[in-house]
Amino acid sequence: MLIMVGDINFVGMAGRPGWAGMRAIAMQQVCVFTPAQSDMLVRPGPRMADGARLMAQCLLKVLK
Repeated sequence: MLIMVGDINFVGMAGRPGWAGMRAIAMQQVCVFTPAQSDMLVRPGPRMADGARLMAQCLLKVLK
């Protein structure tokens, strides 16, 4: 399991009801993106390839 999230939404995530019990949180399999990176990931456009690279880097880092 893996969670990809923007840094603004990551703050306090483990303290939310039910979230601390999630395997990805417990095993620290979370990729946290900066606001600029989050923007690249959620807004379709010419930066889609860059967004795909960000997600691939996340997968490689977390699933090592």
